[in-house]
Amino acid sequence: MNGIALWNGRLYYNLLFECVWQVLRSFGYSHYGVESGAVALLHIPINRDRLWGQNLSFHPHIHCIVPAAGYTLDGRWGNIGVYQDYLYPVTQLSDAFKHRFLDGIKRKLRKLNALSGFYANIQKSYDTNWVVYCESSLAGSEHVIRYLGQYIHRIAISNQRILNVSDTHVRFIAKDYRDRAQKKPVELEGTEFLRRFCQHSLSRNRDITP
Repeated sequence: MNGIALWNGRLYYNLLFECVWQVLRSFGYSHYGVESGAVALLHIPINRDRLWGQNLSFHPHIHCIVPAAGYTLDGRWGNIGVYQDYLYPVTQLSDAFKHRFLDGIKRKLRKLNALSGFYANIQKSYDTNWVVYCESSLAGSEHVIRYLGQYIHRIAISNQRILNVSDTHVRFIAKDYRDRAQKKPVELEGTEFLRRFCQHSLSRNRDITP
């Protein structure tokens, strides 16, 4: 799916936000009968299979903070949440998002006469287990601010992690999540380092509709 994001970021990210909100909103109604809400942030780190979050590879996704409360259909404010510290069953949430997103991306690409180039990968994705990663409730407002801050006030890599920059290569520290998150040096050619770094910035053709 990353190929679609790189080909048309505006389409991909807008649909990502749209589907996330549609699923969360529908689950609020279907499970608790409330109109809930969410704070959503686009995050573009790397794939977990390769030094997740550390080596600058491309893996766009959305982080959400969802309140355990909402307005009922008759306008009353009510608290929600009964699934062992989680608002919704994770398996149901994952399956609902997968089908809504894949169905949506096919419709968008079909309108652009571009579906044929991505069709095989999209169909393969239907057979893949998707996981919407959920965490239990944050302890308080301070934790919410700290959680949001690590995504809205940080860049792809800090200066402290960069060990050396030569005429041809960049050497930096990354966590290897395949080896108990051990910190290890990674070396990339300068052009590859810049390519990965720039993927963390939205260019004009990736602007997201408010």
